[in-house]
Amino acid sequence: MQLKPLLLSDISIIDKYLCSRKETFLSTYNFVPIYVSLALYKVLWQVIDQHLYIFLKDKTGIFLYLPPLGKSLNKKAVKIAFDIMLKYNQNKQICRIENVLAEDVPFFEDIGYCCRKAFDEYVYNRWELASLRGGKFKHKRANVNYFTKHYNAVYKEFEPKDKKACLWLYEQWSQQRLSVYRSNIYQGLLQDSKRMFSLLLNKLEALPVLGRVVKIDEKICACSFGYPLSDDTFCIFFEIADNSLKGITNFIFQKFCQELVSFQWINCMDDSGLENIKRVKLSYHPTKLLSSFTVALQNE
Repeated sequence: MQLKPLLLSDISIIDKYLCSRKETFLSTYNFVPIYVSLALYKVLWQVIDQHLYIFLKDKTGIFLYLPPLGKSLNKKAVKIAFDIMLKYNQNKQICRIENVLAEDVPFFEDIGYCCRKAFDEYVYNRWELASLRGGKFKHKRANVNYFTKHYNAVYKEFEPKDKKACLWLYEQWSQQRLSVYRSNIYQGLLQDSKRMFSLLLNKLEALPVLGRVVKIDEKICACSFGYPLSDDTFCIFFEIADNSLKGITNFIFQKFCQELVSFQWINCMDDSGLENIKRVKLSYHPTKLLSSFTVALQNE
C-alpha cells in the first residue's frame, strides 16, 4: 500500500487516531509537531488494518514517528511498520519507532524488540507557574518584578502582521544563544528549529496553535506559541525572546501560564540532551518527568 504525503487537510483523520492515546502527556502526540516536521522531513502516512502509521523520511532513510495508533497495539501492527521501513531502508539500523510511551516498553520487549530511553519531557503544575509563589520561585519572581518595573511592556495575542518581526526576533535570539553555546550540536538544533518555526508561522492560522507576543515601544521582544495536548494539558512549543532584557523570558512564560486557566498541566517538551536547557527547565521545578523510548530491531 502506497504511503501518502501529509497535507493540512489530513488533520481530522490524524486527530481521530491520536485520540486513541489522548491520555499521554507527550508533546509529540499532536498534529502540530507532526505537521511542522515537514520543515525537516517528508511526512508520509497511511491507515492499515485500522492503525495509523506516520513516517518521517529524509536522505538517510525512513522511521516511524509514533507507534502504530489504533484501538490497541499488537504484534501484527508493529511487524507491518518494520516491514515498511525495511523496504525503504538499506541500513536496517535506521528502522525504528520513536516516541514510545514508557507503559508500552514491556509489550515491545516481550515481542522481541530493543527499547532505549530517549530524552525526558518536563511537565509542570500550571498554577505554580502562573503564581510563582513560594521560596523555590523567589528568583523567578524577582526577574518578573525587575522586568515590569523597568520596561513598559504589552502582552498581547499574536497577529499575522507580527510574523516578520517574530522571524527577525528568532535571528537575534539565535545569535545570542550561539555567542554563549558554541557546540556544533546546538548550532544544528537552532538551524532545524528556525525552519520549523518559520513553517509554523506560515501556517499558524490553519493550525490549533495559540500565539502570544510581548511588545516594548511597539517592538516585539518576545513571543511564545503552544497547543492543547488534551483537556488538561497544554504544550509550550516555542518561546523566543531578546535575552538582553532581564526577566523577559520569565515574564512571557508566567503571563501565558496565567492565561491558560482551563489546563492543569504545562508540558515544556524535552531538553534535547543539552545541559543549559536542562538547567533552565529544572529551575522551574517540574512536577513530572515523562520518559519516552525508541524501539528498534534487536542487534544480530
